[in-house]
Amino acid sequence: MTFDYDLFVIGGGSGGVRAARIAAGEGGAKVGLAEESRWAAPASSGAACRKS
Repeated sequence: MTFDYDLFVIGGGSGGVRAARIAAGEGGAKVGLAEESRWAAPASSGAACRKS
């Protein structure tokens, strides 16, 4: 399994989620986000953060 992200955020608190959303939405970055006991789908430009 391979992963290719422009930004990988560790921590899904208010700062981590905001950083991920700004990078994906405004910067067009492919973003991954990790949070203890939660999994989020990769976000791309314009995508909303989702919990699986």
